[in-house]
Amino acid sequence: MGSMVRKANTNASTENWHLLLQVFSCLDGPSLGRATCACKAWREVGVQEDLWQQICRAKWPSLDSNAGSCVVKQAGGYRRLFARRFQAQHAQHRSDEEKPCLSLQSLIFLVDVTVGNEVLCSFVRRGHELSGGEVFQFTVSLCDGEVVGKGREVEKIEALRNVKVSWAVMVMGSDRVFQVMDSIKAGQVIGGGCSFWEALADHRCCCAPGMSQHLAEVGLGLGVNGGLQEVSLALLNTLDWRYFSIAHALTYFQHLFFG
Repeated sequence: MGSMVRKANTNASTENWHLLLQVFSCLDGPSLGRATCACKAWREVGVQEDLWQQICRAKWPSLDSNAGSCVVKQAGGYRRLFARRFQAQHAQHRSDEEKPCLSLQSLIFLVDVTVGNEVLCSFVRRGHELSGGEVFQFTVSLCDGEVVGKGREVEKIEALRNVKVSWAVMVMGSDRVFQVMDSIKAGQVIGGGCSFWEALADHRCCCAPGMSQHLAEVGLGLGVNGGLQEVSLALLNTLDWRYFSIAHALTYFQHLFFG
């Protein structure tokens, strides 16, 4: 008798599972995402990749290709890809619509580049010294007092074995500090310099929690004598590989500093 009850319960559970699957297949992405938060049983059904594959390919037909399959694999599956793109889309809209209270002039940038115990450069720049176009990408030409390792050979810097890049941001009138980058990872050598990238701290204004798709970028430009000549600073959106606008970057910093 007990085995018959268990079998009946199993059949009922299987039937409910398939019924939920049919219902969920009629939902759009946001609705399905909310449904998976209702209870454990709904989540077990709602996270099925087949459901999210159907939603993603309907919304973005380009995913139904070899290149699209590679993108899905890199993102960790259709469900994670939808979450990333949906959140990024709405975050971009928020940042475009919301006017940040911070200004570029209110920010202070602190950058240090070292190799072991030797300082290649160390400088502080205020935002008004970096202002230019509408894109958050700046190139800082170094002064004599900011360059220590002028005599280093290019080959040693290009090896990038022990190069450490530290980039922090402060707001004038506040004692808060945000560490944008603190990297000892090898960068990519490009022409007469190299670039370092590090994932930005997650924030709801830019990306879904745990799914950061934005990078901080620091580039090191070398002079003809092998010394460090300039440093570039930027924030990068990896969904479309474009640099943040000034407004988007200021909104991001504003949320990080003041919530």
